[in-house]
Amino acid sequence: MITQEVKKLWFGDESHGKPKVTLRSLWVDKAIKEKQDMKVVYGDRYMILTSRELKKPASERFFKSKIGKEDYSLLDYYWNPVVEESVRIPSDVQSRLKDIWQEKLQEKI
Repeated sequence: MITQEVKKLWFGDESHGKPKVTLRSLWVDKAIKEKQDMKVVYGDRYMILTSRELKKPASERFFKSKIGKEDYSLLDYYWNPVVEESVRIPSDVQSRLKDIWQEKLQEKI
C-alpha cells in the first residue's frame, strides 16, 4: 500500500457539498502500475483508495509542465475517511448532522 499525505481538502466545482482531495497523476499512476491501494492521509484521518477506485476520479484537470517536458494532471476524489468502530456516529446523529450541513451550505448561497 502506498501512503500519500495531503495538506488540504476542497469544495470545488460540482462537489455537491462533499469535500474532495486532490492527488497528483504521478502518485496515482505509480499505484495503478504497481497494483497497490493508496492510503490518503489528511491530518489525523485517512481513507483507502483501491487501485480500481484510483482509475475513476471524480474529476481531472490537465496542466502543461513549466519545468519538465511531461504534462501532468491533478485527480480529485471524494474524501471518504475511514471511521473507526470505536468512534462510529449513530445513524440518527449522522442524519441530523447532514441536515445541519445542508442548512449551512444553503446559507452561503
